[in-house]
Amino acid sequence: MSLALLLLASGLGCSKAVPWEPEAAGRDSADTGPWGGAGDADADSDSDSDTDSDTDLVPDSLFAGVLALNELVALPSSGEDWIELYNTSGSTLDLSGWMLTDTYGEGASLLDEGVTVGPRAWLVLYATGEGDAASEVGFKLSSHGETVVLLDRDGLVVDAVSYPPLEEDEGYAREADGVGSWAVTTSPTQGSANGG
Repeated sequence: MSLALLLLASGLGCSKAVPWEPEAAGRDSADTGPWGGAGDADADSDSDSDTDSDTDLVPDSLFAGVLALNELVALPSSGEDWIELYNTSGSTLDLSGWMLTDTYGEGASLLDEGVTVGPRAWLVLYATGEGDAASEVGFKLSSHGETVVLLDRDGLVVDAVSYPPLEEDEGYAREADGVGSWAVTTSPTQGSANGG
């Protein structure tokens, strides 16, 4: 199992990976995240056919738009892979119990008590793949592309991004912090403002 290291000046971080069940967040077990379910025979816009609740990776948390996946680098020439979150609000957010995963519906890494991100600030997570420290989450980024999902403490989707294959030192970033479309960039801005 590969893991990601959460870097915070306070030294707070993430605990070990925990199982996450889609049913606990109001999803059905047939939901396969970005790969869809068994077709859509009901009235909603998702791909599951047995409920009228939205089970695809559409943000459904009250925090959607407040905390966002903002940028990532899956194959840096030096250092570790990283994921950046951005708090769009004017308040500090307590991320205790929030989860981050690249295996939606199969397991997630739980952020430790006391992990916060300041107003209009960035939080950078480093993918180490080691899994030895309490400040690690349960996955490492793939340079071949994959989907990263941020879940609130109730297991609801806050944000999700599917990124394409990335070359060495390429990033995948929002054009403006916390909002808008994503693009491949050759000039990642780890822990600072994206262009746009």
